[in-house]
Amino acid sequence: MNILCTSFPSRDLQQDLQEKYPDHQFHFQNHLEVTDDKLACADILITMGEDFTIDHLKQAGSLKWISCLSAGVEKLPLQAIRDRGVTLTNARGIHAIPMAEYALGMLLSHVKCFRQQFVTQQKSQWEKKYPFQELHGKTLLLLGTGAIAKKVAQLAAAFSVEVLGVNYSGHAVAGFERTFPISELLQILPQADFVISILPSTPATKQLLQEEHFQAMKNSALFMNLGRGNLFADSILLKSLQTEQIAAAVLDVFHEEPLPADHPYWQLENVTVTSHTSSYSANYMPKALGIFERNFDQFLQGKQSELENIVDLTRGY
Repeated sequence: MNILCTSFPSRDLQQDLQEKYPDHQFHFQNHLEVTDDKLACADILITMGEDFTIDHLKQAGSLKWISCLSAGVEKLPLQAIRDRGVTLTNARGIHAIPMAEYALGMLLSHVKCFRQQFVTQQKSQWEKKYPFQELHGKTLLLLGTGAIAKKVAQLAAAFSVEVLGVNYSGHAVAGFERTFPISELLQILPQADFVISILPSTPATKQLLQEEHFQAMKNSALFMNLGRGNLFADSILLKSLQTEQIAAAVLDVFHEEPLPADHPYWQLENVTVTSHTSSYSANYMPKALGIFERNFDQFLQGKQSELENIVDLTRGY
């Protein structure tokens, strides 16, 4: 079996794969060319999901399975992959711990005014007058109720936060006090002190949040986006922040990445910008390759339909 990996794991992880599967050929490289001979004979492609196009697919005549090491697959040619009958899996689930810890860290920073206190430290000022709050007794609304949201809900519950969730159908999910269908989002938003989106990028979520949604939030609300940048138009959020329709925003994902240096988000005091790093962890690649290994064992037994995290190519997740 020929396996082409265009995400470059550490030498130790490469060696582990080669030692565990000595009868199969692994090729590791940092980029992918359409004319690459290794692509033409690859049975399996391991990728982060950003370097594989329709042109690559046309050249990959032996390809049977794409193992995406990220959760998001929206940059892959999903329809063409479906038409070819290639199986696509992702790394859904491995982001839960780092992203949940990021979310709780940002919530704590917000209510304990860590950002403001850091600024006064830089000025060597002794200051005690900040709008301190507590997480205890607040209400958190999570847009999305998957693995990451469940972990956020678990950690938030430890601080006595009421956790509400929104998903497509409103079906109940363990760890959430109540869940609602996406059709009721406008009615639920006024209840939340914190709103965190962990939604993937799908046709149903693109531009989901409109001006009316931010208007429905509390003026004291914190909005956090950890899902995808195309959830709303930047102009809508900027207006909400500049007019204090909402209190603050934490943004880890954007329409354009890297975020341009002249973007207004950088300059707003009530915005925290991070560089799409909420899922980063030293444990990321070992966990992602762990999913690949479990799936590879199944694949070698001819159980391609039983792989973990098979992506529904019609829905995009």
